[in-house]
Amino acid sequence: MDNRKRTKTEEQKLTELLIINMETQRALDGINLFRDMIPKDWHEMETVAPVSPVKEQITLRLDRDVIKWYRALGRGYQARINALLRSFMLARQTKWIEEAKDFDWKGQEI
Repeated sequence: MDNRKRTKTEEQKLTELLIINMETQRALDGINLFRDMIPKDWHEMETVAPVSPVKEQITLRLDRDVIKWYRALGRGYQARINALLRSFMLARQTKWIEEAKDFDWKGQEI
């Protein structure tokens, strides 16, 4: 980079760039922290996660990209989604993941 003095516009753009870089780095740090928290068994979830035999059919709306990604994993994608939801439920029930309070769909504390 040259040693000339930057214009006011260039200084503003440089400030924006630095802010974006810091925000990106913070986001990446958060992703890496989250990645370290993922249990090792999740890499083999379809072979290690017990699935209860009783199922109930429901209608569930998911983001299109989420559905596309899970379907691309092949056969058993619904069981994988179920296993992830079960893991989150159990983590909340055992207070491994804490929230102020848990509420059911009616808003009643559980």
